[in-house]
Amino acid sequence: MARLKIILLYFALPILLFAAFVLYQVGAQRFGVAMMLAGAVVFLIWSWISTTPKEREASRMADDEQRRRANDDWNSVYSIQQANDHRQHR
Repeated sequence: MARLKIILLYFALPILLFAAFVLYQVGAQRFGVAMMLAGAVVFLIWSWISTTPKEREASRMADDEQRRRANDDWNSVYSIQQANDHRQHR
């Protein structure tokens, strides 16, 4: 799913934007803007809908795990700092 989003973001969306720009330059201003906005809205809605609740939950759990590991790392760094400061003040 991530590959598909990358492909759409970096290949399909720029093509839609380029098509909207070309139409805008040749005189179909309202149609070009409408096409650009419609393409962006369709892409956002599709990417939101295509993410299943199970994927969202897995992503949330992975984020929580990463946050917990980062907190543990910072806690260990802080405790080492405190121990060093305590030793220096003796």
